[in-house]
Amino acid sequence: MDPITIFIILLFHTSSYNIYIIFVIVSIISLFEIGTIKKNIFLFIALFLLGGIISWVGTVKLFIIFLMLLHIITIIIFLKFVVVDFYKNDIINLFYFVICIYEISLSLKYFLTLTDVKTGIAFFYITLFFDLFIGIYFIIYNEINSPKIKLKLSSEKML
Repeated sequence: MDPITIFIILLFHTSSYNIYIIFVIVSIISLFEIGTIKKNIFLFIALFLLGGIISWVGTVKLFIIFLMLLHIITIIIFLKFVVVDFYKNDIINLFYFVICIYEISLSLKYFLTLTDVKTGIAFFYITLFFDLFIGIYFIIYNEINSPKIKLKLSSEKML
């Protein structure tokens, strides 16, 4: 995403927020199966239109709020993956867990930047280093070969 964003910024002299909002929306849509996308096509088109409108006429504060909401949506989607894996297979896939932590840090980063400039900027740089470590994790592991924590919980024990 970064090389494409830099290229578009240089070519069109636009803000990185404009491109980033579109990339985050595309990332969210990529988490759904094609059938779900086809069923909810108007919802996804509306999300793109809203993102486009905010990208071109919104303020920086509105950009941050919208990006924070998009990352919260991503957290919810990945939490669903965590719960489904746990319920069906009694495992916690660390890939989903780490990506949830990453998305929470992004949402918190935007929230703190929005609410308290001094703390928000410091936290922004602290989480940047955290993001680098998570990036290294994602270089090594993906959804398929990520470690999985097997838990022996059966539905009979929970009754």
